[in-house]
Amino acid sequence: MRKIDNNKLLENIKLVLFFLYVLTFYIFGSKVDTVVYTEIILMAFMGLELLTILKTKKIKYCIPILVLFIFVFYCFLSNFWAINPEMSIEKSKTLLLLNIFLLISYNFFISIENGERKLLKILMYAGILFSIYVIAYYGIGEYINKLIDGERIGQEIDNVNSIGQQTAIAVIISIFFGLYENKKFYYLFTIIPLIVALGTGSRKVLIMLVFGTILLFLLKREQKIDMKKFINKILIFGIIAFVFIGISKLPMFSNIFERFEENIEIMKAKGTVYEGTELRAIYIKEGMKQFLETPIFGIGIDNSSYITSKATQHFTYLHNNFVELLATTGITGFCLYYSIYIYIILTCLKNLKYKNKYISINFIIFIIITLEEYAMVTYSNKTTYLYILLGLIVVEKNRKRLKNEKNN
Repeated sequence: MRKIDNNKLLENIKLVLFFLYVLTFYIFGSKVDTVVYTEIILMAFMGLELLTILKTKKIKYCIPILVLFIFVFYCFLSNFWAINPEMSIEKSKTLLLLNIFLLISYNFFISIENGERKLLKILMYAGILFSIYVIAYYGIGEYINKLIDGERIGQEIDNVNSIGQQTAIAVIISIFFGLYENKKFYYLFTIIPLIVALGTGSRKVLIMLVFGTILLFLLKREQKIDMKKFINKILIFGIIAFVFIGISKLPMFSNIFERFEENIEIMKAKGTVYEGTELRAIYIKEGMKQFLETPIFGIGIDNSSYITSKATQHFTYLHNNFVELLATTGITGFCLYYSIYIYIILTCLKNLKYKNKYISINFIIFIIITLEEYAMVTYSNKTTYLYILLGLIVVEKNRKRLKNEKNN
């Protein structure tokens, strides 16, 4: 009789729990009546990993995680000069919980074999199943009707930009596995999340998909030129371009391209002004104005609504992660937070020459989410911490691999 490996069994249980956590988080978002299910699953995962940490009497961490905890401490301190201290305290508590989640999850994935691959698979499959849920939520017939009518689909479930980001990342990871592991069936996994991602009508998502796919092909370098593979890549690029142009002509996706045109008109200062984009421009302008007035410490974390309310009577955030942090935490908080992004991106860029496929996909994901943050506030999103977790796992695993190769 085959002996059961208890450690492997426990690892698999924790992997399943983490996958269920990501999937239920995608599905339930922050809905008060259903988020409890997500929290129960997360507590089960974290509880099991804490037991492992206590058993080994060793907790693993890296410098970027310590920097993030310093950022959280700084956010708590901002309570002393914040316009609304209560808002700063509440946001700081959220950030503390996210960092605890990051630390415990890091301990798990850094300890298991192929942790970066397993985390990528979790993000991919969760995005695919979530896409199926989105379509099932409306029903196939109703979903198609909404596509044809050019509606932004998903608003009844969660923020459409969040839905678009989660499904677009699933598409990019699927293409990554198909391209870098030469397993063509992964390309089939892109179909449903691609439909859902484009159905959100998000310009940011479209940029993510196009830019991410191009980077995947550009970074896929062979040891020597294989003309057959080279021609195949050219053909694939041609097919993608042809399909993209065809999609852009369909009424169901016209909403995305109309919004692009409206943005261009705003930049030219003429034509029809899209109210949402105009408001974002005002928020960014007022946020930068506030930053120049309080450049070192800002006005307190999560206090940006006081800036927007004065400018537009809307009590909201600044719709730009860079400006949000500059205005509310000053250059101090901004540098603490974005030092993590800079560390991951520069480390990946430095190590691209070693042809580590996980370094490549990690670099791509961080480039596109950084670009996306120009139009989103994401520093306290759970999804952002999943990407930071992936980034740190990939970078640290690669560092250890290179160290072992050097020693051998």
